[in-house]
Amino acid sequence: MDYQALFNSHLESKADITLLTTHYDLLPEHDACLKVEVDADNQVKTITNDTKNPHVFSGGVYVIKKSLLYALIEACIANYKENFFLDGVITNLNCLKVHSYYYEGYSVIINSIDSYYKQSLALLEIDNYRQLFSEWERVYTKIGNQAPTKYNSSAKVSRSMIATGGVINGEVDNSILFRGVKVGKGAKIKNSIILQHCTIRDGAHIENVILDKDVTITEDQLLKGAKEQPFIVAKNKTV
Repeated sequence: MDYQALFNSHLESKADITLLTTHYDLLPEHDACLKVEVDADNQVKTITNDTKNPHVFSGGVYVIKKSLLYALIEACIANYKENFFLDGVITNLNCLKVHSYYYEGYSVIINSIDSYYKQSLALLEIDNYRQLFSEWERVYTKIGNQAPTKYNSSAKVSRSMIATGGVINGEVDNSILFRGVKVGKGAKIKNSIILQHCTIRDGAHIENVILDKDVTITEDQLLKGAKEQPFIVAKNKTV
């Protein structure tokens, strides 16, 4: 998102604090998020845990003047309070001018394994992918230059994202493969997230699965989770 627009909105509103908020179709991962109620001028009136309110203060992103931040922190320390936002902001909502900046772009909440699985695979939808990885809003990360993944004659890949350094001999459908993943002949991967340097040996079949780093799935092994609750294998395991 364009954080400059958030900052400009904060300056124009002359608010003490501006919260980045958005609207969601309510899902289980939103239950733990704070919800806001605003007036016609986007001034925040209440901040609650109302599970029926779709107006979500989602990522803990807000703009606040440094001097006010220090003052609220010092007040929390003096009163033996541990939660800055709860005890410093929400408790003082009646004496602070708190503004809401409503973000309408692509935004998701990942706060559980289930939401990580669901929202990661949602990036296979081209519209979601283009909104997150746009040409003018780049996402910078650690460089891991490797040779392109090799697709041998037996490989069959559909609707998937596959990073560099791998070798594909089997079938991959609706899945995300990180760097250096090796898929054997006759192996099938569906609706799964495979982290880096995993090996799926010949004939193995995995579906609705998350493999952490450096996992080996042995020949002809079958692993299948549910779409709502994927099967998970911890890093460095051999199954």
